[in-house]
Amino acid sequence: MQQSTKITAAMSLLAQKKELFLQYEAITDRLLEATEVDDMEKYITQRGDLAMQIDNIDAALQQELTPWGQAARQLLTGHDPSEGVLEELAPLTEPVSEIMTVVRRIRMKNSDAVEQMQRTRAEAEDQIKKAQNIPKINKYLTGLADRGQGNSMGSI
Repeated sequence: MQQSTKITAAMSLLAQKKELFLQYEAITDRLLEATEVDDMEKYITQRGDLAMQIDNIDAALQQELTPWGQAARQLLTGHDPSEGVLEELAPLTEPVSEIMTVVRRIRMKNSDAVEQMQRTRAEAEDQIKKAQNIPKINKYLTGLADRGQGNSMGSI
């Protein structure tokens, strides 16, 4: 395959990758708004599915850009290639930059999502502890009621 055809294929793959990252970001936004554990689980699963698709695109990009070696690998990871961007790779710099912008936004949101999930977990653990105490409280109240039968004040 001609090098220009490989660059065109890489541009198409980068467009797909950007779209997947935008979807990933949108799901991350939904995850941030989620209050139910089931919703969080659904969004985490969806993000995992998108991550696998992104990994597949990365593998295809590596394949397409093999002729450019390390310079292409550095460019795709958002680093400036040490030998500078080869002229043939120049059309890829803007799409890669756009993807890296989305990735930076996702990284910032991820820390917020982790904090929110930790808060939700803590709230769920508190609810579980409270629920575990209900039988103890019921037993205590039943015990009080049983002792109090016969006279209204118990034994004073």
